Amino acid sequence: MAVFKYVATDVNGKITRGFLEGDSPSAIRQQLRDLNRTPIEVILSEERATTTSGGRWSFGYHRKISATDLAMITFQFATLLNAGLPVEEALLNLAEQHDKSHVKAVLLGVHAKVIEGNSLAAGLAVYPRSFPSMYRASVAAGEKSGQLGNVLERLSDYLERQQEVQQKIQNALVYPCILTVVSLSVVSFLLAYVVPKIVTVFMNTGQALPTITTVLLAVSGFVQSFGWLVFLLIVATVIAVRWLMRNPVMKRRFQIILLRIPVIGHTVTEINTARFARTFGILFAASVPVLEAMNAACSVVKILPMQQAIGVAVSRVSEGVPINQALQATGYFSLLSVRLIAAGEMTGRLEAMLEKCSDYQERIVAQKIDLALALFEPGMILLMGMIVLFIVLAIMLPIFEINQFIH
Repeated sequence: MAVFKYVATDVNGKITRGFLEGDSPSAIRQQLRDLNRTPIEVILSEERATTTSGGRWSFGYHRKISATDLAMITFQFATLLNAGLPVEEALLNLAEQHDKSHVKAVLLGVHAKVIEGNSLAAGLAVYPRSFPSMYRASVAAGEKSGQLGNVLERLSDYLERQQEVQQKIQNALVYPCILTVVSLSVVSFLLAYVVPKIVTVFMNTGQALPTITTVLLAVSGFVQSFGWLVFLLIVATVIAVRWLMRNPVMKRRFQIILLRIPVIGHTVTEINTARFARTFGILFAASVPVLEAMNAACSVVKILPMQQAIGVAVSRVSEGVPINQALQATGYFSLLSVRLIAAGEMTGRLEAMLEKCSDYQERIVAQKIDLALALFEPGMILLMGMIVLFIVLAIMLPIFEINQFIH
């Protein structure tokens, strides 16, 4: 079965749009007639993957389900399953109650795969942009163990926690970003329009200007003449960096440099080790085999050198090396994290120790971010005060000299 977009009119002549599952456009039209609707247009949804005659999958483009929507869908899905609804019925209910068309199309696409006899994990695999590998691996483990509802409940908690952390960081960055933009705008306006008009008065007197005023005039002239060029260069640099980051080799080189920067590199490492430990713990709790869980958790690490080092650690674990020793050999996990994992292996409480490890790393990262923001705000205010003082002195000194000359 496939998912089709349709446009139809109801008995009152009102136009309605939506998605329906069927084997062909004619089947969809018949469904619409059965619902007392007159079909106007029925087309195959581009937001769903289709199969070719050879049985291979050909993916059409679809909009990615946002992290917020995925967390909400997962929570609702877990609730429906724990209430006793079958998977296919729960998927259909989720699709019917969702307002966003691209989310509805994805859910109906997964539903179509499930009612064809495929597993839920196989249905989610059709949409890898919306359902990451860690998510699919957890679902597959939940299906095998018969604990799908509980696994989805754990996943929803994990996704909500990730959203809270990201939201906290975004909210914390709002004020510094606004302060930076406003400060740069004010200084640029002063240098481009205000300062030249004021200092021109002093230049017309024919008196030699102080060095600080001459410097300010040079900076102001540069902003007036080349300010637009600097702006374009900044935009071009951002675009070029984003394009270069698509190349794995360039991305890896950049990330190696990033990891060597004091404080920043250590913070990035802690963020990714916390993400790995949290994901590994969820998958292990869902009865995913250790090697499979480590591989899936490795995929959520965004720093390529770390990802490759953890991949080597997975290979060592497959050879019989304890998990804590393999992870310690990567050089990216703190001593406390390694000891917690070792304690979990010895006591059979690996899941709990992985959670403590991720909690510890996330707490350290949160403290560093709070400290950085606490230092940034007064630092930015002090910098702007110094710039304004420089401008004021550059304007006032010629006035003092003129007054002395008159007297």
